Amino acid sequence: MVARHFTLISLVCTVACSGEQGFSSGTAPETVPEDPAPVTTPAQPQTDPTPEATVPDPELTEPPFEELTVAPNPVDFGDIGVGCTDESVVTVTNTGELSVVVDDVTVDDANFLTIPDVLLPTRLAPGDSFLVDVAYGPGDVSSHSGLISVHSMLGVATADVLGNAVTGMDRSELFTFSASPPTDLVFIVDQSGSMGIHQSELNDNFEGFIANIEAYSTDWHIIVANSDDGCTNSGLLTNTTPDYQNLFESAVERGGGRWLEDDEALLTVSANAADNMGPGLCNEGFMRPDAMLHFVLVTDEQDQSNKNWDHYVERIRAVKGDDSLVRISAFIDDGWGNDEGYWQAVDETGGLNADIDTNNWATYMPALAQASFASTRFTLAGSADPASVEVYVDGVLADPMGWSFDGTSVQVDAAILDLDGGEEVDVRYNEPLACN
Repeated sequence: MVARHFTLISLVCTVACSGEQGFSSGTAPETVPEDPAPVTTPAQPQTDPTPEATVPDPELTEPPFEELTVAPNPVDFGDIGVGCTDESVVTVTNTGELSVVVDDVTVDDANFLTIPDVLLPTRLAPGDSFLVDVAYGPGDVSSHSGLISVHSMLGVATADVLGNAVTGMDRSELFTFSASPPTDLVFIVDQSGSMGIHQSELNDNFEGFIANIEAYSTDWHIIVANSDDGCTNSGLLTNTTPDYQNLFESAVERGGGRWLEDDEALLTVSANAADNMGPGLCNEGFMRPDAMLHFVLVTDEQDQSNKNWDHYVERIRAVKGDDSLVRISAFIDDGWGNDEGYWQAVDETGGLNADIDTNNWATYMPALAQASFASTRFTLAGSADPASVEVYVDGVLADPMGWSFDGTSVQVDAAILDLDGGEEVDVRYNEPLACN
């Protein structure tokens, strides 16, 4: 029994282990066709299923950088004074098709400053923009340049920024000296009782005044206009008028009216005289277009005109049509408070402010004559640093004793500089740049 059991087991093992598909007891086994040899293929790597395509959520992910523009480019501040600050504005625009986050705006030169008008970082949708203030405050005299950079995660947009820091602008203004410039002088003399001594002082120095005038030019017109309406009471006097000195002296001591006898108002009379210089009026033929119009006022009282002093100055300037050719000088008594009106008119027009109580009017005659001519005073178009002013005559540096600068104009002395007419006067100076 034991041996037989072993044989059965061996048989089963033989059949099973040999790959037989079956077996039969006591009969021949049915032939079973063999299976074809199995075909094996290389093992394929395991992959996850392909996910569906998705659009990033702009609120959760940073979209790709497309394009930013910065305009204008470049930002050019031009010339600016050291210590000054100028400002400009640039626009940052998203010109791409997707939103972009701007993280920061910087500039790589310490002379410039950028200040966005939004809190950064900021997200720009397509077509959106924001502004950036750009300031230039140079600390030294030099040309400066920098780069404005607009930063995002995936790219940087830039613009150039330029500026030139200077202390001022060098200027040159050319004038022509005239040997015999014309001048039109109006004398208006207070006729009140206290003025007798001063009228005599003026008459005593008239001849010396004419001598000083003719050192510059013989082309002068003079009228005396003491009446309220400003009409001449001397007639037109020139260097060819017979006995012009006696005519002048006689006119100085007469005339006048309500304004001069009761309330001295010589600025009113001056404006009235100017108003009457047109065709068909009482002072016709006196004023010439290219001549200096010079009013010489003589009074020991403050001006008591109805309006402020500048009203009368502007009336005179309107008649003349050229502010630079209007001048007012005055012999006044500061002790009476004459700084209220006359002093301001004199200062405004660049005339001579003289003391009526001086014992020697002759000392004023050269300056009064000089103030009567435009050619001796060259008004500058710009604001000059006084220390920088230089004067050249026909290209040669002029003797500094032969000219002076009063803050707005250069006055030349023809005698010292030996000018006889036609010379080119070149005034060179540095004009400080004013801060905006």
